[in-house]
Amino acid sequence: MAARGISRGATLWGWTLGMLLSAGAVTLSLVSHTIGLPGLAIDDEWFEPLGVASLLVEGLSVLVYASVMTRPTPRHHLLDAGRALRGSSPGGLHAMRHAAAQRPQAAPDA
Repeated sequence: MAARGISRGATLWGWTLGMLLSAGAVTLSLVSHTIGLPGLAIDDEWFEPLGVASLLVEGLSVLVYASVMTRPTPRHHLLDAGRALRGSSPGGLHAMRHAAAQRPQAAPDA
């Protein structure tokens, strides 16, 4: 669900939902290994391979969330707004040639 939101451009709620799920899984895993969950015994297997892999991936997910949400937004320079018209793309080159062809030619001095 979170990945779908991120892929569709709803990055704020997508990343936040993913972070909440990952942080919740890490928190509940640590609680189950330390004080235990209600109705369950304390789990003493701290270094079970799948558990360690899960904690690493979920922790990495939370770190990626933090880096994405604290990343500064790119600022666009005023001169970059008309990039296609400056000849940086094939369409821009065509537009420049077209504009040059439409410009009136100066009469030669006799």
